[in-house]
Amino acid sequence: MGTLAGPAFARLRHFLGLNEEDYQATLGPGGPYLQFLSTSKSKASFFLSHDQRFFLKTQRQQEVQVLLAHLPRYVQHLRRYPHSLLARLLGVHSLWVARGKKKYFIIMQSIFYPVGRISERYDIKACEVSRWVEPVAEGSPFILVLKDLNFEGKTINLGPQRNWFLRQMELDTAFLRDLNVLDYSLLVAFQLLHEDEKDAYTVYSTMRSVHGAPNLRLTESQNRRLLLDVPNALHILDGPDQRYFLGLVDLTTVYGLRKRLEQLWKMMRYPGQSFSTVSPARYARRLCAAHAPGLRCSIFHPAVAAAAAPPPTRGRFQALWPGPLDMELRAAHREPPARLSLPVCSGDSSLRTAEGTDSMKAQGRLLLLVLCTLTFSAVYILLCCWACLPLCLAACQDRPLPVAPRPTVPGPLHFSGYSSVPDGKPLIRELCHSCAVVSSSGQMLGSGLGAQIDGAECVLRMNQAPTVGFEEDVGQRSTLRVISHTSVPLLLRNYSHYFQQAQDTLYVVWGQGRHMDRMLGGRTYRTLLQLTRMYPGLQVYTFTERMMAYCDQIFQEETGKNR
Repeated sequence: MGTLAGPAFARLRHFLGLNEEDYQATLGPGGPYLQFLSTSKSKASFFLSHDQRFFLKTQRQQEVQVLLAHLPRYVQHLRRYPHSLLARLLGVHSLWVARGKKKYFIIMQSIFYPVGRISERYDIKACEVSRWVEPVAEGSPFILVLKDLNFEGKTINLGPQRNWFLRQMELDTAFLRDLNVLDYSLLVAFQLLHEDEKDAYTVYSTMRSVHGAPNLRLTESQNRRLLLDVPNALHILDGPDQRYFLGLVDLTTVYGLRKRLEQLWKMMRYPGQSFSTVSPARYARRLCAAHAPGLRCSIFHPAVAAAAAPPPTRGRFQALWPGPLDMELRAAHREPPARLSLPVCSGDSSLRTAEGTDSMKAQGRLLLLVLCTLTFSAVYILLCCWACLPLCLAACQDRPLPVAPRPTVPGPLHFSGYSSVPDGKPLIRELCHSCAVVSSSGQMLGSGLGAQIDGAECVLRMNQAPTVGFEEDVGQRSTLRVISHTSVPLLLRNYSHYFQQAQDTLYVVWGQGRHMDRMLGGRTYRTLLQLTRMYPGLQVYTFTERMMAYCDQIFQEETGKNR
């Protein structure tokens, strides 16, 4: 398993007040990982640590690169706003899986921890396309994270902490907008408060969030709040009757060319509906309740908003928490505002102007994107036609096509297919005209052919085929020993026999690229380097990539199997 940006994440874990031994013990072999049943379309796999405190998610290589590129600014944002709603990323790792593929995964603190009394979980993107999940039957052991359309008819009542939440949402979404990131989600979970927990706003200070007793000005500038004396307090807020688990996750999707084309497709596919693929600025405005600071009037007072809201219907998204988000969502869905005989608030005209300007800019960018796409397609077609022109002419004139000479892989007797460890020089040696090949299967025992084998011009031995004690049957000379990367550890068990006493033997080691990779320091290659340092006269060679490809091809032709 590999670790990416290990020192940086170690410092981040220390800043978050996470004990390193506790962290490693939780992720270690102390218990099985729990696979998380996800409704995500990203084809990622999700796991929880055995105590459900940490969340593991597989990521594509491109997403990992984005995460690492944004890591310094992410850490800076958490230092500036210690009570941020962003999920706390704790590490990025890679793992080799079947067929030599590399999988990347991230580790972060679970938003939904502790899980004991959580009744409902939601993944909110403030849109409606593909945002419905069929709930599981009552009493089912499976736990699903529902989506926006499942949330209809519900609100988040944070009481006195509402203003803090809206402000922090504004800060966090502005940060993600500046990173050109979209498609992130607000995770929401509900837990009913017991009577003895209501209004029990117990204050506590921890080094991971407050770092002592800050002055009032520092607290306001960093938008800090009073934390509850509970685990995972950074993602927990208490309302009058409910405890809410809140956090922003999936922070690696960049608004690049692919997403712009996806936006164009969805605009044609879902006219008049809201979807997640929009510009980062619009995405942030739509998800953030504090998108229009000047928009404050009685129509959005919690009591009035609750009374004025139309009955929920599937396909329409209502406000998550009473506030100005309701108008933004209605504008995004092209729905009329609630039918109320109340005066229009003072911020309405400025909001419409801003929306109109943004709409014109979006249409202009979309038109430019379409033109660029058409131009690229035309150039691509012309290049394809130009490349196929010789084929067409040859077919018309009925003459053979000019075929460029193809590079051929050296034959098995050409020593240019072998590379010395560590200098990479090719093997220079006279060819063998006759040889004896001795395997390690034990079939030569009792044969009495040792003298005949030693009389051959070259003696090739495979893997850990022994000689000491079996000279009468297998001989004692070894011109060349061919070793699989899986057999190297077996030879190291008796390295003095295989390496110290046979300085005139050539050792040729073959294996998969990741084990033999010189640039990345594969595991087997590092072992061979140590052997050459222990025995300076040792002659060790590895297969080049071309020789390995040649051998794989021969193996498949002879056996019909793909090694």
